[in-house]
Amino acid sequence: MNNPNVAVRSSATSEELPAASFAGKMESYLNICGEKQLLDAIHRCYVSLFTDPAKNTDTEEVILLAQWCYTIEKHYGKAMDIEWAKDGINDKLYIVQARPETVHGKNKKTDQEIFTLRKGKLLTKGIALGDKIASGKARIIYKPQDGDQLQKGEILVTDITNPDWDPILKKAAAIITNKGGRTSHAAIVARELGTVAVVGCGNATETIHNGQEITVSCAEGKEGNVYENILKWDVKEQDFSQLPFPKTAPNADTHLTPTAPQRIE
Repeated sequence: MNNPNVAVRSSATSEELPAASFAGKMESYLNICGEKQLLDAIHRCYVSLFTDPAKNTDTEEVILLAQWCYTIEKHYGKAMDIEWAKDGINDKLYIVQARPETVHGKNKKTDQEIFTLRKGKLLTKGIALGDKIASGKARIIYKPQDGDQLQKGEILVTDITNPDWDPILKKAAAIITNKGGRTSHAAIVARELGTVAVVGCGNATETIHNGQEITVSCAEGKEGNVYENILKWDVKEQDFSQLPFPKTAPNADTHLTPTAPQRIE
């Protein structure tokens, strides 16, 4: 098929998760045909990240969309993040997808788990993602096609990841990579999944043996550490709900009186 009509839209790693709804922040373009239109649409899609989206809809269309949204939310029994589109040829409205809303409807946590590890022999270290600890058997995998080797409860150890690894990362008890930083693919997915991860170790696939029992700690600051054996750790619940808000405006009796600068001879 020569010059088929295509759609240009943004997407993101694991954005379909119930607790990670952040799609629809950039413009989508439908019925794009030819190389020139394609490159132009891609450019406009990138640029839309820095602009406020504007929707050309009339009152009747707004009411129709509201009715559709009400029906969808009633069906699922929860607030939904709903995407819609208007066809540029027939001017009809379409619902393209819906997922649970996770921003405004999210319960704000007032407590936090604080992990304290009883340290052991250090195998490797890198950048920590999160603040938790996980342990299990290490499974060294170099390509996503071998992802079936990773069993439930095992820790993935690899060189680097890309979107092809997503189904594997979702079942890993923890993630360790040789390469990557805080904005790498593995780091982004780990944040979205809430998975313990240490990235950018440099030598993880060399210092960790396949099937070895290890402990992955992200509870020691910005640096993530990987230890030999299954170690013990303590978890303490810290409740922040009763903490007073700090005073941001000084009281009248605490105002500082400015003094004139003194000349130093």
